[in-house]
This record gives sequence, structure tokens and C-alpha cells, in this order.
Amino acid sequence: MGMEEIEQGVLKIDVTKGDVFVRDACVMDGKPLAEMEEQMFADCWSEKSISETIQNPFTYCFVAEKKGEIVGYLLAYILADEVEIARIAVTMEYRRQGIGEQLLRVLRNNCLGKGYTKLLLEVRESDLIAQAFYQNKGFVVDGVRSSYYHSPMEDAVLMSCQIN
Repeated sequence: MGMEEIEQGVLKIDVTKGDVFVRDACVMDGKPLAEMEEQMFADCWSEKSISETIQNPFTYCFVAEKKGEIVGYLLAYILADEVEIARIAVTMEYRRQGIGEQLLRVLRNNCLGKGYTKLLLEVRESDLIAQAFYQNKGFVVDGVRSSYYHSPMEDAVLMSCQIN
């Protein structure tokens, strides 16, 4: 993939279309993330919910930026010795350029050495592209949660991977 370096706690990522930086999300990111949510998810989170998540001390929240514009994000909750990915998204024009993979890598790197054993997530049963992406990153299917999603009603595929 691209070159990486750590600069003042920020992972610099070199992707095909130029420099993308992954950094910790801040409260000011709530509004642009909520706008992205509306474009990408039927069950979008509100600005308030996103801001509360970013402020929660038991979360990992990262954004990927290109030229000052947020092009992706990841929101995850710490649950005992596991970390659950609640949201991961990349804008349409920047998909398939390694940004989602880099967001996952930053999360994994932040989890190493802290006693966390697993990353967890759920994905719509119909989202075969996302399932293939996660399987390619080491996630395995753990089960199905019936009627988990609404608008439209759909089962969730539960996936996990070991943190190592």
C-alpha cells in the first residue's frame, strides 16, 4: 500500500489520490460526520449521538482527512476486553483506496498492548461487499442477529477478529 509515518500522534497515509491523514475525532467533527451518515446509512446517527460518542472516554473515534475534508471515519466502543466497531465509513469517491483498511489498522494499533482481545462488528446480511472486506482483514463470521436492522428490516451478520 502506501507509505506511513507517525507525526505527532497522527498516522499519515499516502494513497493513490494524495495524502490522507487519520486523526482522533473531536466534537467539532460531529456535524460533518452526521452529514456523511445521512448520505451513507438508512439508520443514520444524529449529530448529538456522534458527538456524545466522540466525548465518551470508552471509545475510539478516528477520522480520515484529505486536504482538510473528512473522507472517512471509524467509531468504536470499548467493552471489557473487546472493542466493538459501531461505524466505519468512507465517502463514495474515496472508496477502494485503502482508507477503510487504514482506519482499521489505526484502531488495531491503538488496541495493542491494552488487554483487548477482539474486534467485533455487525454488518447487514445483504452487504456482501462489506463482509468480503472484513473477511479479507481477518474477521470471521460468528453468527446472525435476526431482524437487527430496520429501514429495511434485515438480519445482522456478527463478525470478529483477534487483536494481535
